[in-house]
Amino acid sequence: MSHIIFHDTPTLKRPVLIAAFAGWNDAGRAATMAAQHLITSWSAPRFAELDPDEFYDFTASRPWVGNGENSNRAITWPGVQLHAHQSDGDGIDAIIMLGTEPGLRWK
Repeated sequence: MSHIIFHDTPTLKRPVLIAAFAGWNDAGRAATMAAQHLITSWSAPRFAELDPDEFYDFTASRPWVGNGENSNRAITWPGVQLHAHQSDGDGIDAIIMLGTEPGLRWK
C-alpha cells in the first residue's frame, strides 16, 4: 500500500525537490511562505499528498479549526501536499513539498 495519494501524474524532467515544513523549525514561517509563493507564482497544481494517518500523531500535531464556506466550521488536518511545476523554457521542473513536518515513520 502506498503512503502517497496521487491525484494526477505530472510529466517532469529531472525535477528538483523543494521541501518546506511548518512548525518550530520554520524560522518565522519563512520556508512555508517561500514555498507558497512558488506554488502561486508558478501556478503549480497539487498532484499528490501524504496519507496523514500514517505520519502524524494527532495528539501532538493538532488540526486547525476555522471558518469555512458560509461561516461553517472547517477542520484542517495536518498533512503534506506535493505540487508540480513544469518549465516553460526556464529549464526548471520542480516538486514543491509543503505541510506540517511528519512526526511518525519519517526517515
